[in-house]
Amino acid sequence: MLDLGGLSELNVNFLSSIGCKIHALDLLSLFDTYRASLPGRGLGPGDAETFIEEYLGYTPTAFDAILVWDVLEFFDTEVLELAVSRLGQLLAPGGSMLTFFHTQSKGELVTVHQYQIEEADQLRLRELRQRPLPHTFNNRSLERLFGGFNSLKFFLTRDSIREVIVIR
Repeated sequence: MLDLGGLSELNVNFLSSIGCKIHALDLLSLFDTYRASLPGRGLGPGDAETFIEEYLGYTPTAFDAILVWDVLEFFDTEVLELAVSRLGQLLAPGGSMLTFFHTQSKGELVTVHQYQIEEADQLRLRELRQRPLPHTFNNRSLERLFGGFNSLKFFLTRDSIREVIVIR
């Protein structure tokens, strides 16, 4: 299992108790650091590819499941599209991916959370910081974004978050 929300003791304890081997990285913080290290020109096409290769350079089909959480919606468009493509390659056939998207409008401040699995049916949201939402996603835009996958299901939570489960 790949957890892109950073290392969480609760997640490690829960996932290892059900027999998962866990690889964790805080992909959003890594993206922010990488982006800040670039010269004033901002993120170019080659930079997006370099970032994805550096941090998501795992062997294809290496993971049965990926916990993306709310990471993807904060990426620049090019990084977002490359990340979704790479995540699809990293999933084993039939593997699943869980990701969240805020329902607020582009530019609104939203809370970035660390998602911690307490039990099979209980998720704790730990507030990390506020940041503006760079994209707005509706069901149709998510269908296009994950068009290369076999299955896509949406669930709207009470916290104005769209939960998306994707199957390769």
